[in-house]
Amino acid sequence: MNLQPPFRNVTEVEGYYGTKEFTAFVADAARIVASYRKTLKSKVDFTGLRDHSQAETLYLSFAEPTASRLASEWNIPLDRVQQLLASRNLRTHPHTEAFDNEFLGDELYDRNEVDSLAPYATIRGPSDMREASSYEPNLLQ
Repeated sequence: MNLQPPFRNVTEVEGYYGTKEFTAFVADAARIVASYRKTLKSKVDFTGLRDHSQAETLYLSFAEPTASRLASEWNIPLDRVQQLLASRNLRTHPHTEAFDNEFLGDELYDRNEVDSLAPYATIRGPSDMREASSYEPNLLQ
C-alpha cells in the first residue's frame, strides 16, 4: 500500500492537517496495516508493489481479448477466428486510456460478445467487467 505523498509547496489551511502531520499520519497508518498483515496466515505477498497492476492487466486482457488472444485460447488459427468474428459482425473497440495505457491495443473485443463463438462451453461473465453489474457469476452454487 502506497499513497502519493503531498505535493511540494502546499499551502497550509487552518483546521486541516499540515503536510508534515498528514505525512506522519499516513506513515503511522501504513505501519499499522503492515503489522496487521504480518499476523495473517496468508499466501499473499503484500510486498509485491507491482502485483496489483500485473493482475489487472491479466484480467483486462481476458475481459477485452484481441483476435490473436482468442486464437490462442481456442487453439484455432487466427484467420479462422477473424472469420468467426466477422460472421457475427463483431466490431473492435480501442483500449480505455484510464485503465490500460495502450498496453492491450486498439483491436479489442467484448468478452461477453465473443464467448458464444468459443469451441467449448463457457460460463457467463459479469455484465460489466469494471463496475458493479446487473449480473455477477456465483461459482459457489
